[in-house]
Amino acid sequence: MNNKTEKYTLRELMKQKRAELKTAQRKDLTNIIHHNLWQLINQISPQIVFCYLSFSSEIETHSVILELIKQKKIVLIPKIIDRQMYPIRIHNLDNLQPDKWGILQPMSNQIFTNPIDLCLTPGLAFSEAGKRLGYGGGYYDQCITAHPETLFAGLAFSFQVLPDLPSSPFDQFVDCLVTDQGITWCRPQEKNRLLTIKQSSSK
Repeated sequence: MNNKTEKYTLRELMKQKRAELKTAQRKDLTNIIHHNLWQLINQISPQIVFCYLSFSSEIETHSVILELIKQKKIVLIPKIIDRQMYPIRIHNLDNLQPDKWGILQPMSNQIFTNPIDLCLTPGLAFSEAGKRLGYGGGYYDQCITAHPETLFAGLAFSFQVLPDLPSSPFDQFVDCLVTDQGITWCRPQEKNRLLTIKQSSSK
């Protein structure tokens, strides 16, 4: 089985496993993931957060976005413009429209160009080392490459985290994983760097 076939097979398997979660189980696991996510946010105190708008069986983020806005964070969500993904600032969940896949995105095309503190990153599967399997568009791989200053946190149910994943040279890694099992730092040096920045800014 070649790399491309392996990825396709794993994508379909993970889509199926996510879709098969019972409503009550999904709610319980999502609540735990949200709790762990807020632990991370409180730990690193990001002021600018880039977050995907959940779609289909993805871990729900609409409530997270609303709470971030309530906390006066600068909140960005993705928009695809000319086959590139860009962060667009939002102040609420109004003025959104579905793209060709039915995923909501901002109507505005005003691209946010300042450094981003935290990116909440979707994925169909992750490795324990932070390798990520997305939907195949390469948008987040490009985003990770373009924003070396940003902490990328993958949100996943624990069954989506595997010992390893098929990958290509263009695939990028997230810095940590937030699951129903807790927070896993795939690159511990990122945790140390962010905590040092936080401690310095609080003096």
